[in-house]
Amino acid sequence: GAHHQSQPSAHFSHQLVLCNPGVTCSRRHNRVAALNVSYMGLVGTIPPDIENISFLASLDIRNNSFSANLPKEMAHLCRLKELNLHYNEFNGGLPTETIITTDQYALLTFGAHIINLDPRHILATNWSSATPVCDWARVTYIRRHNRVAALNLSYMGLVGTIPPDIRNISFLASLDIRNNIFSGNLPKEVDRLHLLKEMNLDYNEFSGALP
Repeated sequence: GAHHQSQPSAHFSHQLVLCNPGVTCSRRHNRVAALNVSYMGLVGTIPPDIENISFLASLDIRNNSFSANLPKEMAHLCRLKELNLHYNEFNGGLPTETIITTDQYALLTFGAHIINLDPRHILATNWSSATPVCDWARVTYIRRHNRVAALNLSYMGLVGTIPPDIRNISFLASLDIRNNIFSGNLPKEVDRLHLLKEMNLDYNEFSGALP
């Protein structure tokens, strides 16, 4: 990538990110949000530690001589919205890890089953297809797997039901929805959450027994 083969991969993150005029920082987070090293005649590979530029939203490396495979760690850049790789010498394609979309869709469906959300409520404003899941409120996101691992909606006064789509959050290990007004039956699909270790449903209005 952004370093010559003989140099350590940290060179990409340190030298280019900190010293290059093509770097744009987010004022809010004081983190690198955009990296443009296009048309710079760079030769090398993209190192796995690019994942450490975790607030990166735009990466433009077109018209260089980067080669080899793109590291699978690029899929951990959950905020990345713009990517331009044209006119390089990469092998293979972009890492295709789309599971984050599965979690996002399942959580949006969950949110749609909450019937008393004020438009100003944090779940209404923050749970959005325009916001990366790793930035969603009450969600614990594991970058290593690109998956949602915990959901804590306790003490939020939520009214609604739990949709069957919850089964698609397949890395979910902890679900805490105590002290709300969820009702109906807990869907049998909860049984498919094989990694689920902690579940707290206390003080809701569910019907029937647990699946």
